[in-house]
Amino acid sequence: MSSKLIGAASIIIDLEERILLVKHSYGRYNWDLPGGKAESNESAEETAIREALEEIGVRISVSEITGIYYDPTYDMHHFVFLSQIDGDMKPTPSSPEILECGYFNINE
Repeated sequence: MSSKLIGAASIIIDLEERILLVKHSYGRYNWDLPGGKAESNESAEETAIREALEEIGVRISVSEITGIYYDPTYDMHHFVFLSQIDGDMKPTPSSPEILECGYFNINE
């Protein structure tokens, strides 16, 4: 029996109520939530925490789950969490996968 792929991402909001997005260096070069695919035997929460550290160099705490989304292209479920940056760390691209990161008005 094959195991299903899972991924996780974080919704991180700053004090001005803007959302943190990252711009990928692959695919459509789109802006997205920080996150990615789970490693073997990793929970969705652990994935979100690891991906934030790898992609934007910050440690986060995850809180409530905001949704679970299915991607039929990869037969993968994505878990999305509200998260917050621990301490006063500043997000910065920390992986070759990430070209830029920044906070954006949620209505943009």
